Amino acid sequence: MKILRPVFAIMAGIIVMVIVVALVEAVGHAIFPPPPEVIDTVMAYYEVSTTGDPETVAAAREARNVAIGDYLRDAPVGALLFVVSAWIVGAFLGGGVAALTDRRNAVAFALAVGLVDVFGIVYTTQVDISHPLWMPVVGVAGVIVAALAAGKILEKRKVEAVESTEAA
Repeated sequence: MKILRPVFAIMAGIIVMVIVVALVEAVGHAIFPPPPEVIDTVMAYYEVSTTGDPETVAAAREARNVAIGDYLRDAPVGALLFVVSAWIVGAFLGGGVAALTDRRNAVAFALAVGLVDVFGIVYTTQVDISHPLWMPVVGVAGVIVAALAAGKILEKRKVEAVESTEAA
């Protein structure tokens, strides 16, 4: 069972990271709603994606990516900052959960969650949907710092707990 603990720690961190990113982005969308045509295109993609027809799904996905990419070029800065903040907060909290689950390797586990977040950022911004260049640059740097901070904070708390136990 000891061998599975690191896997569960990182999986728990990734799950928390994904949920936090979705929640923070949802708050951003509530404050800065995308235009109706973008929402319609995204909803059309989700409806078509259940049909199973690969050509229709691919065309709807491309239409979705173009609509979102066009919106991102003119989107309010606040909307874009919410997305980047979501990535960073998700890495911090998800990394923290992984670090809490196994404090012996707090920094490594937190960084593992951060690395998954980085891959998501790179894929989303470079392969899937065109984003302004500053977003992945700030996002990747922020995610690495946030995950590292979460791991270091929890690692330090472990050391402090051990020292206080030894002193007693």
